[in-house]
Amino acid sequence: MLNSRESIMSYIIKEPIKCSKKELDEFCSLVKKAGEVDPRGLMNRIKKAKLLAFHYEQKAIVGIAGLKKPYEKHKTDVFRKAGIPKEASKYDLEIGWAYTKCDYRGNGICTNLIKNLLKEFESENIYATVRTNNTAMKKVLKRTGFRQIGKTYLGRNDRCIQLWVRTKENTP
Repeated sequence: MLNSRESIMSYIIKEPIKCSKKELDEFCSLVKKAGEVDPRGLMNRIKKAKLLAFHYEQKAIVGIAGLKKPYEKHKTDVFRKAGIPKEASKYDLEIGWAYTKCDYRGNGICTNLIKNLLKEFESENIYATVRTNNTAMKKVLKRTGFRQIGKTYLGRNDRCIQLWVRTKENTP
């Protein structure tokens, strides 16, 4: 495992329209590698995002995350499945597509990417979904001011999913 202090690292956050084709392609490839989202139409969803975050080591992208503007149907389905459909109208943004390459995990990359994505949106209510067995991501969400709400539900590929939210009131 590489120690991030021993390499040249940088975080870059920008709107999808300002990303190069190579950045968008690599972002999409890493999201697919994580295997958590439906790959159909993924590039279009990535291009619709509010912001994309990249963590570079040397010149290689080793971590990503996105601040998404979810489709209304997706958002309402998530909150309905979590048993709290009326809460959906309070949230317009979603944190997701967080992935760090295996050799770089455990170095706070995902936490830093998400913290930086959230900086300009402290007055916004934001939600995220996570597999119940993804302990690392749940820790990241807690560190960045999210809390679990609603009930666990079955998501894609029969995985148990939890809904997490960060509101103006519980922003760190």
